Amino acid sequence: MKILSAIGCILVLLMAPDTSAQQALFNEQGYRVAWLRSPTPESIDGAATLNVDMLKAKMQSENPPALIDVLPLTWMGIWVETEMHRSLPGAVWLPNVGRAELEPVWDRYLSENLERITAGDKRRDLVVFCRADCWYSWNAVKRLVERGFTSLYWYRLGTDGWLEAGEQLYDIDPQPIQETEQ
Repeated sequence: MKILSAIGCILVLLMAPDTSAQQALFNEQGYRVAWLRSPTPESIDGAATLNVDMLKAKMQSENPPALIDVLPLTWMGIWVETEMHRSLPGAVWLPNVGRAELEPVWDRYLSENLERITAGDKRRDLVVFCRADCWYSWNAVKRLVERGFTSLYWYRLGTDGWLEAGEQLYDIDPQPIQETEQ
């Protein structure tokens, strides 16, 4: 009987929500900080979630959205690519803007590129993506919502979902960083 009681206690502890572990996944501002390549939620407040067919329809519309790939990339004064990144047709690659904490260089990089991409129009349709199960895109969408962008879409399946749907990916280079930011 003691063994059954001990097993029951262990099961209760294992099944109990671990709020400290959950809190460690997100910072105080609500950005994901850990396990950034893990299953993502179905949606995010402030943006519509797109599937492949919905994204293709938007891309073929009269006013196609700007596609923003936020896959992170090592920066050491230059971009350090170990292999060519492939992305959706027409996408703009803004590495590192989906991190939970944006250093000043990445904050400026994001702001300058958003200004260029949208011409200052916060109502411009923007589709944010990364790979499947990538919290960087979720963080980036959250950040754009907070910056007042109102026509946001999250393509949570990312380049993996695009390729799985039989669509083609293209080589892409990250947008350059202005020399004043180095």
